[in-house]
Amino acid sequence: MHERLRDDLNVSHAFINTLTAAYQGAYAFEQALGQLGATDAEARADAVSERIDEINAWWAVFKRHEPLLAVGTELSPDAVRAWQLLGDAEERLRGLANEMRPAAETRALFADRTALYLRVACFCESAYAGEHFVHGLICYGDVMNMPDVSDQYRQHLQSCQAQVREAHTVLSRAVQLPGAPSEAEVAELLDVTLTVPVLFAHRILDIRQVLARYTGRFDFLEGGIAEHEQEPWQRLGFPPYAAGQWRAAGFSPQQAYEWIQGGVPDALGAAGYLGRDLMLEIAAPWFAAGMNGREAAAWLDAGISVQEASSWRARGVHHPTQRSQIA
Repeated sequence: MHERLRDDLNVSHAFINTLTAAYQGAYAFEQALGQLGATDAEARADAVSERIDEINAWWAVFKRHEPLLAVGTELSPDAVRAWQLLGDAEERLRGLANEMRPAAETRALFADRTALYLRVACFCESAYAGEHFVHGLICYGDVMNMPDVSDQYRQHLQSCQAQVREAHTVLSRAVQLPGAPSEAEVAELLDVTLTVPVLFAHRILDIRQVLARYTGRFDFLEGGIAEHEQEPWQRLGFPPYAAGQWRAAGFSPQQAYEWIQGGVPDALGAAGYLGRDLMLEIAAPWFAAGMNGREAAAWLDAGISVQEASSWRARGVHHPTQRSQIA
């Protein structure tokens, strides 16, 4: 395959796969809201389904080794449409992230069932979007005759499928909530969905980065960092994309630098610890042990150290409530 064609197919795939994740996720969101009682969700899901049909047509073109767009050339009508759909997806994600952020406490969600349902539907969206994105990467390896790439991403499917199963479990709990749920029930749903607004903000950055594959430009403004805020990020050595990730996770430049230097280099992961009041000195050993903020908080609430938790996990126990299953 000619190098120029390969490059154009790479950019085209980035557009198509990002669109697939965005709109398949949006479809799962509407389906979840429908199960939670939203009467207009079905009509919105039908509209999303039409967008998915458009995107699937571009997959067929990609599989014939025909690029959707070519860098350095004028956008075709289909490429213009793809660009528009990415912009719509970014705007939608921003709106959802902004809508979720104010209701990030048990008390607020306890008083606002609609806000609680929104978080649950967004959690379902994130799970399905992730699974479809990985399937798209496997497809890329198959189409480009790169079996190592396909095999690499097939290894991620199991964790993606586990996240989808968890999303169904969370949705079922939300559907079955009584008219007057307990604070514990609401707190559990909040805990599971705590970092979804950060994840959505990161997906916005990913969309902008995909657009940059065509424009060749991704600066601090593209990363969501205003001109007057850029100097400390630059001084501490953050490139625009990483700076945008940490800022979206709620960290200042100095805080982000300290967490990275302290052994937690992942912005979303760090948000999962900090959002549960687990400071860096506590979070770092749990991160090193492969446990996220939700897992760490559960073990710590049970009075179990990271060393003990790691020992239990080695025996197949991934939550303190499962210990009784081991004789």
